[in-house]
Amino acid sequence: MKNKVQKFIFSLIIIITSNEIYAFKNNEKIQFTTKNNNLNFVIASENRFKSDDIYYRQYEIGINYPFNFLIEDLNLNFNLKYAYTKSNNGWSLEKRPHIQISKIFSIPNIYIELRTRHEYRLKSNNQETARNRMRIKVISKNKIFNMNPFVSNELYYDFDEKELTTNRLEVGANFLLKNKTETSFYYKLVTDLDDSSWEHNHSLTLAISF
Repeated sequence: MKNKVQKFIFSLIIIITSNEIYAFKNNEKIQFTTKNNNLNFVIASENRFKSDDIYYRQYEIGINYPFNFLIEDLNLNFNLKYAYTKSNNGWSLEKRPHIQISKIFSIPNIYIELRTRHEYRLKSNNQETARNRMRIKVISKNKIFNMNPFVSNELYYDFDEKELTTNRLEVGANFLLKNKTETSFYYKLVTDLDDSSWEHNHSLTLAISF
C-alpha cells in the first residue's frame, strides 16, 4: 500500500512540475556526487520555468570535505556556480563562487542542520557584490509513506546594502526511489524584503541526486 501511495505521489509531482499552476513557477534540479577518499565531488544543474519557458538556469561544480574526525557531521564546501538569467536582451551570466560550512545535529525524532554560506556575485556588467546566507533546516526521522518531511528557512544578508534582502522558506519531503536515488519535492517561497513592499515568489521544485 505504501509503495502504491509513493508511486502516486511521485507521478503527481511529475505532472505538477511539468505544468504551470496558478502563480507557481517550476524548478528542476539534478545533482551528481562521486567520492574519492574523504572528498566528495559535486556536479549540479538547475532549470527554472514559467509555463514552458526557461527563464533561469545554473550549473555548479564543487568539493565537499567532511570534518568527522574533528566534529561529527561537520562539512566544508567550496563551489562555483554559473547562473544564467533570461531577459529581453538575451541571457546574462553571473558567476558565484562560495564557501559553505554546515553542521547536522541529531536529536530525538528530528535532524537539525545549520548552514552558513558566503557567496560572491560576479555579474556580466563587471559589478561585484557579496552576501551571506544563513539557513536552518529541520528534517523528520519519522517516515510518512516512506518520505521524510522537512522545513527550512534561509536569510540572505547583502554586505553592500548592509541589510537582510531575502527570505527563503521551503516545505517538502525527501524520499528514495527504488534504485536508491535521493529525491526531494518541496514548495519554495522566496520573499524580497524590500522596505516599501515585500515581493513574494512561489515555486515547486523537484530535485534528484545521484
